[in-house]
Formats: sequence, structure tokens, C-alpha cells
Amino acid sequence: MMGLRTRRFVAAGRRPWRHAMLVMVLLVGACNATAGAGVGRNDSEAAHWYRQAAEDGVPEAMVDYAGMLAAGRGVAKDEAEAVRWLRKASALDSVRAMVELGVMLADGRGAARDDVEAVRLFRTAADQGNPLAMRNVGIAYGFGRGVIKDEAEAARWYRRAADLGDTGSLFNLGVLYERGRGVAEDKAMAAELYRKAADAGHAQAANNLGVLYAEGKGIPQSWPEAAKWVRRGAERGALTAQVNLATYLIDGRGVEKDEVQAVQWLRMAADRDDPRAQRLLGRLMMDGRGTERNPAEARALLLKAAAQGDAAAKRYLGQLYDTNLR
Repeated sequence: MMGLRTRRFVAAGRRPWRHAMLVMVLLVGACNATAGAGVGRNDSEAAHWYRQAAEDGVPEAMVDYAGMLAAGRGVAKDEAEAVRWLRKASALDSVRAMVELGVMLADGRGAARDDVEAVRLFRTAADQGNPLAMRNVGIAYGFGRGVIKDEAEAARWYRRAADLGDTGSLFNLGVLYERGRGVAEDKAMAAELYRKAADAGHAQAANNLGVLYAEGKGIPQSWPEAAKWVRRGAERGALTAQVNLATYLIDGRGVEKDEVQAVQWLRMAADRDDPRAQRLLGRLMMDGRGTERNPAEARALLLKAAAQGDAAAKRYLGQLYDTNLR
């Protein structure tokens, strides 16, 4: 039986604003350019008209145009110019602009990184009832970015946003309850929050709920329920869920054993550079399980996993070279 390691969260990256609390939900911006109704999508035309309206002083058009500039859609990418327009819109009390500008300043995009100013913008938008801004204030407190780290305060902000239906904050708050960070540990409460977020479409929350079912923490242990929720997360694109589901399929936990299907899920995750997926897929390929035996590709996958620090992949490579397996 291959090792079942129910990894729930991806380690935080270099941008905690983007990956809060062990893959807490991303900072969310509001800029979205959508296809025009009945006229066909045309990014250049969209940017042109957004700019026209922006120059006429329409704050939301300034935000729309800034979004095009930041993404390089319909215009040359220019994050500094995007920041300039967002500052103008923020000065005109656009809540969307405050959130977008805060994200860019927190990431140091288009301007020098300024966590303190980012938090000020998020707070201002939050005070006007914006749940995304509330979540970002929570992330700031969770990581101590622009404020003194205070996980209890982070939980308070997530709860405010969650009460307004923000699924990312439901998930973030669930992580805090599961880990007992900023709140008393309560895995039953974590499961409840994950379920609410998962029912609203949050992929990682579905995975985390499945893992709680697998471990029997906060809810009765059930492999079928674990597999059901992890599959839901995998189908919605959660990387950790795709790998977890593959391990269930390999071991036949909560689902019928199916190594062919496991290989399919592992390929998806390996293509996204997940080291655990690369390692597991490499081992299956080396043994010809669920797919044709392919030692060359297996070694390539194992080397990729090892290069990302996967200790199990390093040991397995050592075993391969030690025994001269072909």
C-alpha cells in the first residue's frame, strides 16, 4: 500500500497576501473585464472605452481600465499606470479601487511594496462593508503584514466577512479552528465551516472536509465520505485534493481501487509541478501500475520531485541507483 499522506494545505509561498495561512484563500481583487453582450469580445475596444469613461471621471471605469493595464489586455501591460488610475479612483471613494490598490501595494506591483498603506486601504473598504477587504485585513493580521501579528484579530475579521457570505473567509476561519490558532481548537466547528464553504463551491474546503472525515476528527470517521468530498475538491481543481484522491484510488479507501484513474489524477497534479504527485506517479510508472512501465519518464518525474525537496523521492532515487533497477 502506498503511503497515504493526507496533505491538506500547501505551504505558504513568498507572497502571504496570495497564500494566507497554509493556503488560505487568495487576496481577491475585483477587476474583471468581461465579454460585451451582443458585440463580441474585443480587449482593445474594451480598454479604449474604459479609458474614455475613466478620463470623464467615472471611478469604476478607472478600476476597469486599471485592470486591463495590470493584465496587459487590450493595452501594453503597465502596472505603474494601473496603480496611478487606482489611486485616482480610490480618492473618489471607489471601494473596488481600494481593494485592488491594496493588493498591488502589498505585492509591490506598480509601486514600492507598502504593507501599511495596503492595510489602511483594506480597512477603509472593510468599513464600507466589503467582505473581500475584510478577508484581506484578516490575512494581514494572520501574517503580521503592515500590522502586528494577531491571529485572534485575524479570526475576528474572517468571521465578519464569513457572516457576509465570503466563502474564502469561511475556509480561512475553518483553518484557524482546526489548528487552534487565534481561537480555541474545535475540529467540529472547522468541519462545519469547511462544509459551508465547500457547499458554496470552495475546492480546498471540500478537500479539507474530506481529510477530517478520513481522520475522524470533529466528525465520525468515514472513508466513503472522505473520498466523496476529496473528489469534489479534485474536480474543482484543488491540487492537494487531486493528489489525495489518487492515493485513495491506489489504496481503495472509500472508493474501488483503480490505479488507472489514480494515474490520471496524478498526471494532472504533476503537470502543475506538485512534488508529491510527481513522486507517486514516478513510482507507479517504474512499476508499470495503472500505466505502461516507463523507467525513463519515472526517473524524470522523481528528479523533479527531488529538486523541489521531496525527501521520499530522494530516498527512492537512492534505492533505484543502489539496486540498479531498470
